Amino acid sequence: MISSGIGVSFILVLIFKDGAMKPLVPYVDQIVVLVVGLISLPVPIRAIRNGLRELLLFGAGESVQQKAENIIGQHLLASEIKEWKVYVLKTGRKYWLSLFVNPAGDTIASDFSDSLHAVLVTALENEYPSCNLDIVITRQEDYQR
Repeated sequence: MISSGIGVSFILVLIFKDGAMKPLVPYVDQIVVLVVGLISLPVPIRAIRNGLRELLLFGAGESVQQKAENIIGQHLLASEIKEWKVYVLKTGRKYWLSLFVNPAGDTIASDFSDSLHAVLVTALENEYPSCNLDIVITRQEDYQR
């Protein structure tokens, strides 16, 4: 963009040097730099906004949350689990997923919990290469933290 701005500045100087716009010729470079800066301003603003979201530990975006819910929903067994809810947090390149599970029966076997964790981590790593999954087995119906 900067190289294009320099080219535009040269062209504008050639166009303006002999016309009614001649008094603006000394300011063409500054005007073009200002315009290029304003055009490219959304990129650093977006980077700062995303960095602050991660720094302040906001949840991951809606699309990331929905993708995680879809992947987990495909692998949960309806016979063992009555309800579930997943929360996704992104810090840097790492995703932290907390899966709250309400069992359908009175108990859940630890073998089932371990195998569920292994299956879900494998499925999630395709989408989130660096992720950590915690499974919380609870009787609470309200998973809001």
